[in-house]
Formats: sequence, C-alpha cells, structure tokens
Amino acid sequence: MTENKAPIIIIGAGLVGLTLAQALKKAGFDFEIYDRDHSLEERPAGWGITMHWALPALQSCIPPELFNQLLSIQVDPIEGAKGLVLYQNSTCTLSLTKYGSLENDWYHFLNLETGQDKYRFPSSTHYRLNRKAFRQLLSTGLDINWGKQFAGFDPADNGVIVKFEDGSSVEGSMLLAVDGKNSRTKRLLIGEERSRLNPLPVAFVGITLRLSSEKMKPFRDVHPVLWQGTHPGSGYYMFFSMLSTPQSNGSAGTDDEFYEGQFNMSWLIEQNGPLAKSTAGRLAQVKQAAVSDSGFFPSLKQ
Repeated sequence: MTENKAPIIIIGAGLVGLTLAQALKKAGFDFEIYDRDHSLEERPAGWGITMHWALPALQSCIPPELFNQLLSIQVDPIEGAKGLVLYQNSTCTLSLTKYGSLENDWYHFLNLETGQDKYRFPSSTHYRLNRKAFRQLLSTGLDINWGKQFAGFDPADNGVIVKFEDGSSVEGSMLLAVDGKNSRTKRLLIGEERSRLNPLPVAFVGITLRLSSEKMKPFRDVHPVLWQGTHPGSGYYMFFSMLSTPQSNGSAGTDDEFYEGQFNMSWLIEQNGPLAKSTAGRLAQVKQAAVSDSGFFPSLKQ
C-alpha cells in the first residue's frame, strides 16, 4: 500500500474542529478544514464555556501564544483571574499580575429557597471563557474553507473523496468529522435511526440578561462569575454565569454601562410540565418558578 499524500479533511469549524486543526498544524500534518457557514460571524456563538479538566489537553493542542491568551477572554477577566492557581508546565507559564491577585475560589451550589450554600467546595483551575472570543482565538492562523456544506463521501484507494453540496469534491487521506450533534457524517455511517438523539424528560430555557450594575448585583453577590442551585420543594434548577462586564463589553465609562449574564433554568417535565412553545409563555414559566412552592430567596425572586 502506498502512502497517501493527500491532506486530512476536517468537517466542522466549531470549537472542536478548530482545536483539532491547531493540533494537526502544531504536529506538522497537512490538513484542510471546511465549514457550512460563510464566515465566523454567521451564527450566534452561544454563551460561555468552562474549561477545567480539559486544560492540559487543550494546552497540548494549541500554540503557547494562543494558550496564554485564555485569561484575557474570560467572561470576567478580573474576577476570573482571582480564582486561579498559577497554571504551568514545562511549555508555558501564565502570569496573573495584570489581572488580579491569587485568591481561593469556590463552587457554590445554592438552596434557591434560602439563598444559602447547599454545597460549597474548592474549585479546580478553570476558565469561564467567552465562547465567541474562544472560537475567534482558535481560528488564528487557520485557512478555513467557508460556505462548504458537506454532502457525503466515497472510499478511495488509501483515502477518501469528500463531496459538498455545491458539486465540488476533495481527496483526503482521512476524513475527520466534527460536525455537531446532528452530524450528517454520523447519519451516513450508522443510519438515521441509530443516530437519533435521545431526548431527556427535562424542560430547559435559557435567557441572556443585559442589566445595569444595580440589577446584576444580586447575581454577582452570590459569586461574580458563576453559580447554580435547586429549589428543594419545586424542583427547579438554575445556572447563572456572567457573559460580559462593562470592562470587557466596552460600555465602561458610558451612560449605558451594562453587564450580560447567562440565565439557564430547567425542570423535570413530569413535575412542572413541558416547555411552552412561545417566548412569552417561557418567560411566564420562569416567573412562575420564582414563586412556586415557597419561592426563591427574595433578591433572586425580585
């Protein structure tokens, strides 16, 4: 069998596809990366993402100059740095001097009835990253082929032919598909039935909050970056994370200083009913959750 000199083909330029591309580039492999979107900005990038146990793997995949920028793309670079221990190994050391002092940090899981910690334990080294900024960082130095909708593939001699919806095709030595939870590649490989997602019996609603410092204060008083909790009677679960601060979103010093927060709530459908279909209906469900049973603690209820 002769060696195939064709590049490795990556389908999907999300966080995983871009990390994979950076790792291949770092290791000296020839690759090409394709994505159905027409630019990095085409779709909403989502909320925040927490990096903790995967940090060593991420560090091994991307260049040191990119890894060293993780502190600056946290949802709150100032408060986020205070909870970090100095993360280092033989390849790089992160300096926290410009971001803040080292302090102990804790994960908070609240009793939403009382507002007190149900569980509180020391956190591991972690970063709560702005997802959009993280994707932009991972795309640094990569030549991404945009506007290429994957259509299928055919095995070839010692490789693969990858086909796109526009009628074009490329030859690769290997196909690496990281095209998301509804992966077309997965459906082609194992069939529609086996590739179906398994829905959970849980309703979920997510809201981006844009609030003044005063209105965001009750959330940040619990923890300035992220926290979660449940109500013991009604069973509602809540997760909150900062998305941006006036310093990171550029509103500092203006007449419209604001914070952005990620507010997520979920519940068992069997206990509190299915998710409403309309936006107004979902907001009504969130408001109802705040007063169900004994209700949430006062500042959160408000």
